[in-house]
Amino acid sequence: MTLPVEVHTALQGWPEADTQEQAFVFLTVDEHDFPHVGLLSRAEIHPADDEVLVAVSGTTTRANLRRAGQATLVVVVADTAHYLKLRAVDSREGEGFTVVAFRVAHHKADSVGIPLRPVSFRTSSDLARFEHWERHREALLEFARRR
Repeated sequence: MTLPVEVHTALQGWPEADTQEQAFVFLTVDEHDFPHVGLLSRAEIHPADDEVLVAVSGTTTRANLRRAGQATLVVVVADTAHYLKLRAVDSREGEGFTVVAFRVAHHKADSVGIPLRPVSFRTSSDLARFEHWERHREALLEFARRR
């Protein structure tokens, strides 16, 4: 399934320093069958036509993906919440993170016409260093080139 254009647009690019950015809700299922929530920035996501590449650092999220191989990504654009059910098709281990290639198994655009505000955060150069954005981005782009 191809990524919807508005979702592709929302995910592409790189967070600029000192700006407000969307934090993308990334859900996996833990070993007790409960949802596990992670938040990703655009520095940890690379959209392609029919795939989404994600760099995941959290140990629980990584374990959930190894065990179940699926996730849900929430992307908010204007008055629509897009729910992408993802199935892992490939992965590569990095130092302290995993890059995973997902195919979109299902997409739902959920809207009643009311403007939405996504979960967001303020970027900073300290945050980018702390979360290793540059290292994740390089791994995502290298992984994308090899696919």
